[in-house]
Amino acid sequence: HRTEPEVIAKTKELSEGQSLRSMGARISAESTGLQQPKAKPTAKAAPAAKTTPNVTAGAVEQAASIAEWTAEQQKCLEAALQTHPASLDKNERWRLIAEDVPGKTKGQCVERFKYLREQVAKQQKKG
Repeated sequence: HRTEPEVIAKTKELSEGQSLRSMGARISAESTGLQQPKAKPTAKAAPAAKTTPNVTAGAVEQAASIAEWTAEQQKCLEAALQTHPASLDKNERWRLIAEDVPGKTKGQCVERFKYLREQVAKQQKKG
């Protein structure tokens, strides 16, 4: 599993149009095989608690599904995003992307992409 900062850096690189392969190789080289466990995102739970219980349950479920991506699935998603251009029909593009990501649905791929995009936006605001 990749750490959240690694995923954010990767997504930021993707949005800047840099090479996926070079970033993947760098992350692989930096990885020693002993990954630190991901911290559970607690900040997201607080705003949801002020809303209806259904929204809170949805937010918790979404956070859980986001955390359940293996490094291999993340790599496949990144490769598929590069392989299938945004110029395709959105539904067709995401269907093709999901076919390239083992064990994930179209909806899960879209949610992961949105989550990563949000993380990049937060990083850009900080820096």
